[in-house]
Amino acid sequence: MFPVNSATAFEFAEEAACFHVLQDARTAEERIISLDKAILVFDHIDEIEHDYAIDRGLGEILCWRLQALLSNNSSASSSSSLGYSVLSEDIACEEFIPEELEEVAKTISVLEMIHRCTVEKLQESFDSIHVNLIPLLFETIERYMSLIIHHSTNNDWPFLAVSNCVKLVGYFSTLVNGHILLDRHVPYLNVMLQVLSFRPRSADDVMIDVVVWALWLLSTYPFKHKLLSKDGFIDFVISSAKGVNSNREMKEGSIVCLLNLLEFEEAQKTMVSNDRFLIFLITIMEEPCCPVAERRDIWMKYHAAKAARLLCTPAVNADRLCLFENGVFVRTLVNLVMADCEAWNAACGLCHLANNSELARNSMLYRPDFIDILAKTALSNSNGAIAAEALSKLLPNMESFDAFTRIVRLMTIRSNFCMNAAVEAILERMSVSEKTRIMMASDESMISILIEMSRNYKNTYVMSQATKAIFFFTLEDQCKDKIRGDQDIVFALCDVIRQAKIGESSKSSDFHASAAYATVALCNLCVDGESDDNILNVLIA
Repeated sequence: MFPVNSATAFEFAEEAACFHVLQDARTAEERIISLDKAILVFDHIDEIEHDYAIDRGLGEILCWRLQALLSNNSSASSSSSLGYSVLSEDIACEEFIPEELEEVAKTISVLEMIHRCTVEKLQESFDSIHVNLIPLLFETIERYMSLIIHHSTNNDWPFLAVSNCVKLVGYFSTLVNGHILLDRHVPYLNVMLQVLSFRPRSADDVMIDVVVWALWLLSTYPFKHKLLSKDGFIDFVISSAKGVNSNREMKEGSIVCLLNLLEFEEAQKTMVSNDRFLIFLITIMEEPCCPVAERRDIWMKYHAAKAARLLCTPAVNADRLCLFENGVFVRTLVNLVMADCEAWNAACGLCHLANNSELARNSMLYRPDFIDILAKTALSNSNGAIAAEALSKLLPNMESFDAFTRIVRLMTIRSNFCMNAAVEAILERMSVSEKTRIMMASDESMISILIEMSRNYKNTYVMSQATKAIFFFTLEDQCKDKIRGDQDIVFALCDVIRQAKIGESSKSSDFHASAAYATVALCNLCVDGESDDNILNVLIA
């Protein structure tokens, strides 16, 4: 039962009268008159009234009428493959007389209107009529798109028919079983691609909205492997965005459609080989970032940056992306980070590349300012572990030792994966050469960092690795005098030994390793040199 008041009672009476007129109409003229009345009655967004129309069985009546109209042209439809092929000029011109064009378009218009109902009734209607209705919608799209694409018709009826067919398919696709049942009809993807093949003839072409509807519909299509294997699908989508008269809505719909396809892991490995797709992403990402940009432009750049990040994820893609157009892909991502425009997606993509490609690491090493921002990303973002991992591979090879020390110091602010990456970078840089170790041992800032790390008893991994680094310094004769004369280092090593927790379980293995490194380091300092009483006391104990 529906809630009834004086207003809704009058409206239901109107709909009931309209229902009888539609049901009783016999001639084409009577049917068009009844459809005109139905359009006036149902062209609103009151879901309760549309639920009433669905309950009265209006969907079944209109479906049956549409089937009868299309069957009058069965000879023409039998020549169609419901695929990419289009009707010949003679068939397209003669297939429908004007009255039939109008009646089919208006029938589908009323069908679209009554399906602006509640989700419950939409599901009920779909379950009831989808077997008969969906093939009719696909057939109508194919036939009328042929008129629109190849004959530049000024008649509104083909547009209205295709537009409302795509809207109905879109409504049904939102249901739990929508895409599944739609996909059982072979022409589904073919007719959607036929819609995408349309190129607007002007910036205000009415068909632009239909193309956008088709793009958003395909962006929710769950069977990504089918889209990926569909010949020319990616090119169809890109062409929709890059047409002469394509507007922002078409561009955004295209990038969202491709982004959703990239959620499929296999697509990430396949789409990276498509030059047009990469250039499309780069073009969007290179558009200027400014605070007064239109919201739609901001969203397009976000979607493009996210798509780029997904492309960077598979290790097999790294070298291809780094070499593309002499490194323009990597430079574009770096510029986004530097401009703080979609920086998180861009930084994550670069981190994946840095972890997987020597080429990427080499191209980033010339931008210490970028590495500095990457460090701040690792520190400030809860998902910054990947940035820290990339930094552990970038930092050891930085040319500027001052920049290296500054960023390492920055990374030690938080005792988490950032500090882990910092100590790993220090050890990696020390292993380069004896000259490097001597230079690092003579830098007070570096020694201070290692002393602090060696006393980090909460992060035992960092403690053990920092003690190991100090131990490496004691292997060089030129470093010993410097270290032996620094009481802070000696006391730090002694403290590590006192915290050894000897005799406890393997859970204290980092303490044991730290104590071992500290003991050997102190022994190295005692050999051929004056021993500090504190060192001797600790060693004797």
